Amino acid sequence: MSNTRFTWQAALTRALIGALGGFAAALCFMIGTASVLAATGWLPRADAAIAAGMPAFLIWMMAVLIAFGAASVCRAAGWVFGGATGFALLGWMCQHLPRAV
Repeated sequence: MSNTRFTWQAALTRALIGALGGFAAALCFMIGTASVLAATGWLPRADAAIAAGMPAFLIWMMAVLIAFGAASVCRAAGWVFGGATGFALLGWMCQHLPRAV
């Protein structure tokens, strides 16, 4: 068991990373997943958006858990915003790369 103590600044920063960064990660996850589902033809665009929106809440929850579970504030921000960037790049690639079909 660790005796880690948060200052109020660290706790506030982690809460903002979890809430706002988690929202950004969930939104980027939703965009990326919906783009993949629509680009591969597995689902129509509207159904892909609905199907990607449901697990996005789990991504938001995971971002909050990561924000408070990481060893430092910088590491928490790196994990949350790095994941959001990865999902955003996935969505961008599905929208802008030429289709094979």
